[in-house]
Amino acid sequence: MTGPYERLIELKERMKEEKERAMKMLLRELERIERESSKTETKILESQGLILEGLDGNDFSVLSDYLSFLERHRLELERQKRERQAMVDAIRAELLDLVKEIKMLKGLESKRENAQKRAREKRIQKRLDEISVRKKKDL
Repeated sequence: MTGPYERLIELKERMKEEKERAMKMLLRELERIERESSKTETKILESQGLILEGLDGNDFSVLSDYLSFLERHRLELERQKRERQAMVDAIRAELLDLVKEIKMLKGLESKRENAQKRAREKRIQKRLDEISVRKKKDL
C-alpha cells in the first residue's frame, strides 16, 4: 500500500499496539490488586475470629490496631482498583476509536487506489480509441 494514508495508518497501528500493551499491563495490575485484596480480606476475617476468642487488654489492643491497618489497606486497594479500572475503560474507548480510524483510513486508501486505477484504465482506453481512429483513417 502506497499513498498519503499509508503513513497515517502505520502511525495509528503503532498507537493501537501501544494502547494494547498498556491495557495488558493494567489488567495484570488489576489481577494483582484483586489477589492482594482477597488476601487482605482473609486476614481481616481471621483477625476478627481471634477477637471473638477472648483476649486480654494488650492483645486486644494490638489486634484492634492490626484490624484498623488491614481495613485501611483494603480501602486503599479498592481505590487503586477503581483507578486502574477507570484507566482500562479509557484505554478501551481509545482503542475503539483507533480501530474505527484505521478502518476509515484503509477505506479511504482503497477508494483512492480504485479512483487511480479507473483513471489509468480510462487513459489507456482513450489511447486505444485514438489508435483505432488513426487506423481507420489510414485504411
